[in-house]
Amino acid sequence: MSIDKGMFNFQGVMDTFYGYQPKDGDSEGRAMKNSFMSNMIQSGFDASLAKDMAYTQSGLSKGQMTHAADLELRNKTALMNDEFNKGMMSMGGQFEFQNRFAEDQNVRDITKDTTNTATQYEFGNQMAENQNVRDITKSSYDKAAEFDFADKLADNQNIRDMAKMGFQGDDYRKTLAAQGSQNRLDMVTKGEQERYGIMQQGEETRLNTMQQGDEGRRSETNRATEQRLTDSNQAEEGRKTDTNRAEEGRKTDTNRAQEGRKTDSNRAEEGRITERQRESRQSARSRTMARSF
Repeated sequence: MSIDKGMFNFQGVMDTFYGYQPKDGDSEGRAMKNSFMSNMIQSGFDASLAKDMAYTQSGLSKGQMTHAADLELRNKTALMNDEFNKGMMSMGGQFEFQNRFAEDQNVRDITKDTTNTATQYEFGNQMAENQNVRDITKSSYDKAAEFDFADKLADNQNIRDMAKMGFQGDDYRKTLAAQGSQNRLDMVTKGEQERYGIMQQGEETRLNTMQQGDEGRRSETNRATEQRLTDSNQAEEGRKTDTNRAEEGRKTDTNRAQEGRKTDSNRAEEGRITERQRESRQSARSRTMARSF
């Protein structure tokens, strides 16, 4: 399909130029066509290299942008995970402090209520015992005092045992809470380290895959460029060989034509000489016959 001629008749100009065949003595025409041919080859070669360079630059830019986006995503993810973990640790610490304060306050309230109750009970018993002591005899007073002392010792021992059990339970709860917090922190740290290791391994795998793909594309591009250069050189050598053959053929034809013209000239010259010699002989014969008469 021909190019649209338009107002410049491009198709006609191209057909005329391609159809123009310089003659033997037209060195300017041959130089012009050879210059046009070499310029066309150089332009095609430059266009091919520019296209390959554009594809290579596009691939490198795509890889760099993908790598930058991946790094940004990893940084933001790491920051968000760090903020989340520290926030959870802060809330966990606040909860532990508040819980410990509430438990300590509960123990203090229980101890205070137990102490007040024991004190009231002790004063009540003391008043009743004093009244009984005043009413009973001295021997009864001694027995009552001995019983009251043993009863007070038993009550005080019960109060101390209850407080001791409360403190021991509070210490045990605090130990369990601290151990649970440490276990949670260890699990969070271990999980974060495993996730970071998996992310690094995945990044290294992606980088290796990208490098292998880039090296493969570069190898294919270099092979294609070398093949195009080889084809161009072979085509150029073929065109030079054809041009040399055509030039040698034209020179041979020119030499043959010149030799033919020289041969014809020599033959004509020899014919003229022979004719002059014949005329000279005829003139001499005529003069000889005229003398004899």
